[in-house]
Amino acid sequence: MRGGRGTHLAPGIWAKTGTHGAVLRPVLMFVKAPSYNQRLSMERIAQASGAQVYLDERVRYRVRQAAGQ
Repeated sequence: MRGGRGTHLAPGIWAKTGTHGAVLRPVLMFVKAPSYNQRLSMERIAQASGAQVYLDERVRYRVRQAAGQ
């Protein structure tokens, strides 16, 4: 794909602007696919925080409050 005119440019889509297309600006740049590694377990953090227990207590309280008890 690469060769000839534009080999000095980074991979992507470029727009010619300015007088007679003298200025190039990037429109869309092509990059390599990322490779991610999991660093944090959100499930483990949520369990350790006790968020579900707190949420359950608050919901029960609000239901009782709405029922007039």
